[in-house]
Amino acid sequence: MSESTPLTAPSDPALHSWVALLRAQATRRPDHAALVFLPDGEREGARLSYAELDLRARGLAAALQAQGLQDRHVLLMLPSGLHYVLGFLACLYAGAIPVPGYPPSNSMHAQRMAHIASDCEARAALVSATQDGSEALREACEGLACPILRIDDDARLQGEPAAACVPEAWQPPLLDRDSVAYLQYTSGSTSQPRGVIVTHGNLLAHAAGWHCAPGLGEDDVFVSWLPLFHDMGLILGLLQMFHEGGTVVLMPPLAFVQQPLRWLQALSRYRGTASYAPNFAYELCCQAAESQPALALDLSHWAVAGNGAEPVRAETLARFHRQFARHGLRAEALSPGYGLAEATLTVTRQPRLQAPPVVRASSVALARGLLQPASADEAFTELVGCGQAWPGAEAVIADPQRAEACPDGRIGEIWVRGEVVAQGYWRQAALSEQAFHARLGDGRGPWPRPLAAHRRSRRLA
Repeated sequence: MSESTPLTAPSDPALHSWVALLRAQATRRPDHAALVFLPDGEREGARLSYAELDLRARGLAAALQAQGLQDRHVLLMLPSGLHYVLGFLACLYAGAIPVPGYPPSNSMHAQRMAHIASDCEARAALVSATQDGSEALREACEGLACPILRIDDDARLQGEPAAACVPEAWQPPLLDRDSVAYLQYTSGSTSQPRGVIVTHGNLLAHAAGWHCAPGLGEDDVFVSWLPLFHDMGLILGLLQMFHEGGTVVLMPPLAFVQQPLRWLQALSRYRGTASYAPNFAYELCCQAAESQPALALDLSHWAVAGNGAEPVRAETLARFHRQFARHGLRAEALSPGYGLAEATLTVTRQPRLQAPPVVRASSVALARGLLQPASADEAFTELVGCGQAWPGAEAVIADPQRAEACPDGRIGEIWVRGEVVAQGYWRQAALSEQAFHARLGDGRGPWPRPLAAHRRSRRLA
């Protein structure tokens, strides 16, 4: 890990936007690999330095500016890969507001994209020219009341004059830390998707927190297969390393799903130091490795094996370590975390190379809203600690009915505040007031408390 510090302190007004940060990295580390893309999870299809990433983003941004998209919402319906990275960054460079989405694969997905496009009043949608044969994508495009802009294999807008796609035509947007960076729509599993408003300041504060703890730096290599429309894939799997000046090794989610061990093989091949995934991914790797006893891997460089986005299971962590310890994996690298889109992403995390606590909790007590150690002869549930809030983000376990902090051992809702907290839901004033402006009985606040609150004990948060 590098001992270097971020380009500037998170509160320094000189670092006023994500575009300013990326341009500074292109000057500071022009030849360092920013992005390595593995289109099939194995072969290297593209490698961009920070200077090249900046150049490509400026070229595509100039084309978006020629379309008059400054300050407008642009829906991304691109596959996770090089075009998605460039499309997202180009929107930022153009002063447009990207709205992460994905290419629909069925009618339900097409309807979801149409709902998001309508809700955010998208003025354009970016799609890949190579996917025009998809019936679901055609259905989605027909349901959108905005122009469809197609990115070709050279990451240019189809049909746009060459003069409009050159970096020299780019005009730097007027951005500051309060400018909206993008809209992150929630999953919509319990209601219609809601657009969380994330500013450049939110992104910069979140990235500075990850730099400090668990301590990521410019020498780190982050290997990711996470979908880029998801906040964990977008922020941890991509943007965080750009903040550090490190390297992202990216593969499509399908490459992992088809062969889960491609993830670990890429970590081994590129000497990956950090990666994040949901609990199920670790289970899939264990299952796949059981049929390959002669597997050759070197996971000794992996220092942050993050686990989040779904419940973290103690048995999965133990099984994964047993399976891959012979390949150099350290138990201390397993690093659960907890987060939500309303706080940009992360709320709590484990320090680097510090094993998480595991509690054998009384199942009976848990049913009564209490965390108590299980006795030797009673039913228990193993709970995994998900770390602690970092400096700049304050977390409290609250009783929402009493509007007070819970005592140790009492289960409640996680409320968090700080510069990482997003600005609310797009065009949802009443819901934003309910979800982002809770106050404790002593007057402290406001505290965001998401409508679908995750419940944890104070001892574990």
